[in-house]
Amino acid sequence: MLYAVRDKIAAFMRGRHKAKSAIAPPSLRELAEKAKAEWHLAQAYFQNVRDPELVDYAIDYLATAEKRYNYLLKKIREQ
Repeated sequence: MLYAVRDKIAAFMRGRHKAKSAIAPPSLRELAEKAKAEWHLAQAYFQNVRDPELVDYAIDYLATAEKRYNYLLKKIREQ
């Protein structure tokens, strides 16, 4: 019985490993589209923040999102 459980676990892990390797990483364009959407969300958050304690967070969030988007655009242009 222990061998059957061990074999089932091994088969599960083999299948799981194959599934992970079959997934293709997103393209730079897909990443840039997501980064652009995140940047727009950060802009909206910054424009709507009301709590003075969250202003610094909103500024950092916006700056980070913009830098990531610009970085991905630069990488796309280099291709």
